[in-house]
Order: sequence, then structure tokens, then C-alpha cells
Amino acid sequence: MDWLCLGAQILAVVACFLPWLWHPAAALSPQVFDLAEWTSLMPEIRNGPVVLLPSLLLRGSVALLAVAIWLMAISQQNRRHVDYLQATVAICLVVILLPPANFYLTARNDPNYRQQFWIALAALGIIVVAVTSRSRLATWLPRMAAVTLVVGAICAIAGLITSTSLSRILGVSMRLGAGAILFVLGSLVAAACLIWLSFRRSTAP
Repeated sequence: MDWLCLGAQILAVVACFLPWLWHPAAALSPQVFDLAEWTSLMPEIRNGPVVLLPSLLLRGSVALLAVAIWLMAISQQNRRHVDYLQATVAICLVVILLPPANFYLTARNDPNYRQQFWIALAALGIIVVAVTSRSRLATWLPRMAAVTLVVGAICAIAGLITSTSLSRILGVSMRLGAGAILFVLGSLVAAACLIWLSFRRSTAP
């Protein structure tokens, strides 16, 4: 079950870089980071009731995946090489969420870049708090990671639903891609494994 959980995490990470919406033309098949960027360019989303909501949900799902993987890495499973790998993957996901260099130089007022910055900063803040509180939260870390994974999957689904206007604006027919399906599947399987393992360890003599 431990290895199934790890495999599901890897599946969710790889899914971030697979097409979340599919079109016969590869250039019109965005992965999650491209999809978040594309939706941020639509005026109706930039000026909606919640500014850049689809982008927020899509990027938030990746940030939550990074946080969940970090929580699993520090949950004292006594698998040092796996823990190091998980921690590295979590940090890499947070770094990918950061805005480009233009944000720090000239584009600090751009709402899209600001959103990227604050999401990455929030994920990093949670990671720091988790490290400082690890000894007190040791028994709860797997369950917290499971909840985080479920919330991330919900954010991914909501982000896709709120991005449906992209097809209409681009004037092309786009279908649900493998990346989105595998991301949600990997997140939910990993969460289920964590809940099962947590329950098993709590009832062990």
C-alpha cells in the first residue's frame, strides 16, 4: 500500500505535464500550467466576480499537491531516500508556480503574475509551518495530506469546469485530456491509501 501511494503521487505529478484539454493540434492541448495561463488572458475571466478564478483553482490544485507530497515526506515513514525524493518534487512544483522574472522587475501590478506569486508563497509558507510543527503533528500528517489531496482534486475539477468558455473563445472543440483525469485519479488514490494506512497504524497493537 505504501508503494501504491507513492505511485499515485508520481502519477499526479506527471499528469501536471500532460494535456488537460485535448485537441488534434498539439499546440491547442494545454497542460495545467498552460491552461491556467490561457484562461487568465480572457477578459470575461479577468473581470469576473472572482478575478482569474479558473487560474486560481488550477494553480491551487498543483500547490495543494505540492503541500500534500511535502506532508508525506516529513511524516517520519523511515524511508529516507523516498522522503528526499518527495521533498524535492514538492519544492520543484512550488518553484514552477512562481511567476517569470518580469514580475519582479516591471510587472508587479499584473494580476496574473501576482496570483502566481501569492499561491507559491502560500504553499511555501505551509511547508515551513509543517516543518516547524512536525513533532506535534506527526500522527496527523498523513491524514492532513489525504485531505489536502482531496481538496486539490476538487479544485482541479472546478478549474476545468470554469474553463469551459476557453473552447468557445478560441473557436475550437477541445475535449477532456488525459492529464486532468490522471491528476484527479492519482490524487484520490493517494488520499485513499493514506487514509487506509493511517487507520491501520492507529489500530496496530
